[in-house]
Amino acid sequence: MRNGFPFVLEGRFVTASNPNGDPEWRVSTDYLLTEVLGLPRERQNNNHTKRLAGIMRRLGWIRSEGAIRLGKEVKCGFTKLCEE
Repeated sequence: MRNGFPFVLEGRFVTASNPNGDPEWRVSTDYLLTEVLGLPRERQNNNHTKRLAGIMRRLGWIRSEGAIRLGKEVKCGFTKLCEE
């Protein structure tokens, strides 16, 4: 969080608090595959999602069990505690 304010790219990337109240980063799988990696939605498949999950785990991110809130949207994605 910058200056105590959350950082939000609606439905894509956000800083928020986890259930324990600790600040965490959240990013949607759709944003990573479509906008960051440039893979068109119609060409995405389960193998891409699994490969992305492995890479994100190695980078210290945790795949959410269910959907996560990213601003006003709810999507599948990854979380990681903010380091201060």
